[in-house]
Amino acid sequence: MGQLKEVSDEQQLDDEIQATLASLLSHNNFRAVQTARVTALEAWTEVFSLMITSGGLETAEQTMLALQGLQTILGKFEKSLSDDLDAAALLGKLTLALVRSATPAMRRAGQQTTSTAHERLLSAFRVSLKAITESSTGLGLRDVCYRTCIAVTAAMPLKLAGGTPSPSPFARQLLQLVHHAGDRLLVVSTEDAFSGRGSTRVSAVLFLDTIMALSQAAAVNTTMLKSLSKLNFVPVLIDTSIGSVASSFQSQNDELRTILAYFHTALSLLLRICSTADGTQLVLNSGFFSAITDSRLFSTDPDIGLDIDNAHALREFYKLLSAILRVVTATVVARGAGNAATVQQAKGFLQQNRFSIMAVFKRTSAVQKTSGPPEREALNVAEEFSRLMLVTGFLEDDESAHQRGTRTNGFT
Repeated sequence: MGQLKEVSDEQQLDDEIQATLASLLSHNNFRAVQTARVTALEAWTEVFSLMITSGGLETAEQTMLALQGLQTILGKFEKSLSDDLDAAALLGKLTLALVRSATPAMRRAGQQTTSTAHERLLSAFRVSLKAITESSTGLGLRDVCYRTCIAVTAAMPLKLAGGTPSPSPFARQLLQLVHHAGDRLLVVSTEDAFSGRGSTRVSAVLFLDTIMALSQAAAVNTTMLKSLSKLNFVPVLIDTSIGSVASSFQSQNDELRTILAYFHTALSLLLRICSTADGTQLVLNSGFFSAITDSRLFSTDPDIGLDIDNAHALREFYKLLSAILRVVTATVVARGAGNAATVQQAKGFLQQNRFSIMAVFKRTSAVQKTSGPPEREALNVAEEFSRLMLVTGFLEDDESAHQRGTRTNGFT
């Protein structure tokens, strides 16, 4: 150990001790102030949210208060992304609540109010995109920001009034903000769609569906499809939705509701992608039909072959079949009935699952006399099968084959 040789050394040591203690005290005080600030901010955001959602305000008053609130917090929200993520999480949740309350202003006749709402909602969209692309933000905050972007897009008309196919100025502005966010936006959102937890996966897929809708409205969906192809997004989406759905029904999973929401959201995105010929080709090239075959969903009789022991789960099973069939039909419609390869794939799907079709029609024919669940969902599956057979001409081919067989075999 060192020894103090001079009186000045003792004084210097004492000064250093006091300086260290003062630094520690200052640091502790700073942390206490920061904690108090976050606590106060949490209380303030909760009060503001309650005023907006449950304050008994008239719609006009609620909307104006929400617009004023957005003006107040968006700058602070953006700043907190770099220096206070706890505050950012609170301000992000409040932003979502305010955006939802401000959206009625976009449907009002008053030009000034609509213009103000448009400006604030665009700002909320921009800051939320920034939060999504920041490397320091967590899943919870990104989940909130995905939902904020979805709410903003839903509030704005993407097409011009009067039935014209041209995109609205709102769609162009939103898409411009998406482009300014850079490639990282798609990288982060696609990763969250696959590896996120709970509702974040659902929100990420809904966000991607929203971006796809914007791209289609502005007629630049080809660029979006190329970006998704580079990320190998569609094959993985098909695998994580259709490819893994059967095991979810067979397992006792407390998160079944969230899992089913993810499956339906993923199928909704696939349906939107299939609204164009290029998108349909991407889905088909990603192994869509083989994934359906591997899932064995349509080759399983839910009454005897799948461990579904309650009516609610059975209804969900039929809803899922309907959703998949809508995508199958969309592939045929988007490519056109003249595209022999696509039509043949769809016919092969129907031929492969003839027994399932017969079972569904048999079930629904009996249902006509007895009401109650899951009858409505089974009827929806029958309708989707009928629609697919109509657009592919499956019954006409089947009838022609039967007639040829009758002529060949004589009396039967």
